[in-house]
Amino acid sequence: MPFPTSTDADPAAPRGDELAAVTRQHAELYLAGCYGDVLPGSARCVHADARVEVWLVGWAPGEWTGLHDRGAAAGAFTVADGTLLERVPVGWSDGWMSLRDIRRGAGATATFTRHHIHDLGTEPGAVPAVSVHAYSPPLPSVRRYEVAGGELVALRAETSDVSDASDTETLRWAS
Repeated sequence: MPFPTSTDADPAAPRGDELAAVTRQHAELYLAGCYGDVLPGSARCVHADARVEVWLVGWAPGEWTGLHDRGAAAGAFTVADGTLLERVPVGWSDGWMSLRDIRRGAGATATFTRHHIHDLGTEPGAVPAVSVHAYSPPLPSVRRYEVAGGELVALRAETSDVSDASDTETLRWAS
């Protein structure tokens, strides 16, 4: 898939709208049966090159990523099936960090810039969900956070180990 335009961070990097188009295209491929079954709780890389990685993610009811960002990577995701909740820090109220829930149903697409902090997941008792995520540059790291004592606290950085995009291995993270 071509990525002809650029961002301020890297002239060769795709823009958010282009990443969104990529996730929608791969969601359509998933819905057409091109990727087979996606098990809840699974993640696999379905495309990777020097500029972008695309991941197909299966979500079990009640499963959450935890608050994180993708470091220097911008991205997009499309919900192919089911419903995801995205929790984003929205600031402080009475000295406490607050999170806002954004419900994203099947067909919904969201884009985000570098260093966007969020938590994605499904509600307990919900039907399993499937989503497609694209990151540019390819996932260098994930930084984990928590809200403690009313503040957003950085916990750790994790690096990815994806050696071959043609092999749809599950992403392995090491702290």
